Amino acid sequence: SQCRDILQARLAELHKQGVNLFDQSYKLIPGTDPKQYTTGYTERFAQICQEECDKLTKGTRGGKVTFIVDTKGYCPVNNSWVSQKPTGNREVDLPVCRNKRMFSDPIGLRAAGNKQRFLLQTYLRDTGEIMTEIDVPFFFEGRHWGNLRMGFDAALLLGK
Repeated sequence: SQCRDILQARLAELHKQGVNLFDQSYKLIPGTDPKQYTTGYTERFAQICQEECDKLTKGTRGGKVTFIVDTKGYCPVNNSWVSQKPTGNREVDLPVCRNKRMFSDPIGLRAAGNKQRFLLQTYLRDTGEIMTEIDVPFFFEGRHWGNLRMGFDAALLLGK
């Protein structure tokens, strides 16, 4: 995917600057529900990737969400409209605080661990919405880092 290549190049530049993109020391952000975490790279990662994720979602017919996860399902960056400041109220935060989350359910881990050219999945999200997504892997210096996850309207697969 062209977007994946752009994002991968930006992240490779951060990696060359000494940012440890393989940091998996997830630190819980107190008072978050659903739980959110941070790492040594989270903020810089989001600064250079969120705009591109937003452009991909908005520029794709039926696009709903674009985000990036590492091999354990950690999502340092998500679209701006689902990366809101947490309120502490789970019902409010679940649909709008989807960045800095750990998506370690079976679907999330399958996406995170994908090393094939792409993986296509349809599933029920924790928000109750049916999502179809394509997952495309990221590699840095020959090491699998994680995947770009692009969700879209499942009806598009049926030609609707």
